Amino acid sequence: MGGGGRQRKSVLLHREQKERNEDQVTQQTGLNKKCEVPTDPAYPVCAEKVEFLRAWWQSDPCYAFYGVDGSTCSILVYLSQMEDFCPVQPGGNHTAVPWHHKTPSYTKKAMIRDTLSPLYEVISNSSSPAVKFIQSRVERMSERWTWAGKRMKQSRIKTVTPQMKVLLYLGALVGSVGQRFEATVDRGGPLGELVQWADLSACLTILGHNLTFSTSQHQLHSLIGAAPGQGSCPIQRPLTFDLIYTDYHGLAHLHRAMGLAFQHYQCRFRILDSFGTEPAFNLASYAHIRGYKTLWGSWGLQPLQYMTMFPHTPDNSFLGFVSEEVVKKEVRDGGLKPESYKKDRIAVVYGKQEYMWQVK
Repeated sequence: MGGGGRQRKSVLLHREQKERNEDQVTQQTGLNKKCEVPTDPAYPVCAEKVEFLRAWWQSDPCYAFYGVDGSTCSILVYLSQMEDFCPVQPGGNHTAVPWHHKTPSYTKKAMIRDTLSPLYEVISNSSSPAVKFIQSRVERMSERWTWAGKRMKQSRIKTVTPQMKVLLYLGALVGSVGQRFEATVDRGGPLGELVQWADLSACLTILGHNLTFSTSQHQLHSLIGAAPGQGSCPIQRPLTFDLIYTDYHGLAHLHRAMGLAFQHYQCRFRILDSFGTEPAFNLASYAHIRGYKTLWGSWGLQPLQYMTMFPHTPDNSFLGFVSEEVVKKEVRDGGLKPESYKKDRIAVVYGKQEYMWQVK
């Protein structure tokens, strides 16, 4: 669909949403009825939220998208139907806000795969140097991954797990940050992160899960159902992904697109964090009191949601990466005894940029 087609579709969706909200205003308040801000102890911040939106409803187009036009009636409908800060007006039906999650109804079991074809289908069309690196690593190690899948199929230990919908969102490859990242891929840039993304995506594929791979912020908004605007409002529907793997850049993108839904769904986030985030830097209030400063912390997630490359701290989850050892095929197939295959002991000290070797 061309740019004009997408714009027309967006306009139609906006119009339909506005009409639905106008219908709600009419049904709940009556067309000419004056709406009064309720004083309900069960909704203690309702009046405060109404005053805020009276002053700032035009600060983000998402409010108009959800039917707010500056009137008290439209604001009350929004705050009761989308944010649950106010009670439903007399005559209305109280239902859960539309973006609250529903109990997952897993219909498929995760079947161990011995092929990486589903992964190639979602990454092979990208021209990004970083994604090309990910694909090249997956392809280079594909024999070991498929061998592992076959071994798991043959195993007598059968663990039944549901097939999950998983979003892999590489926030570090998006926008200006992504451009700088991409420019260093062929010059020894931060390839460790790409190694982890490659191994994670291959592992989830072999384990039988359903993957969506994205390096586009626009696509992210579409996938999560973000409302048009700057992210002040909740998403339009329940999140359809069971897990979202991302990085700190991607976490910020989600935060700016989901509104209140970000906190509601934060247990589904998994953050690839090479060096980890210790609890002291994770909780904003504690870090502020102690004077701890970092560009990446203060999100307040559970420490185990941070997935590290190396086991820097037991508070985080050690995701690691696959060791790419070059072994003769005869050894892998069991044709040679282990003692007949020897290798030299070699240590490597690696610094990917010149400054790392200065004054050493």
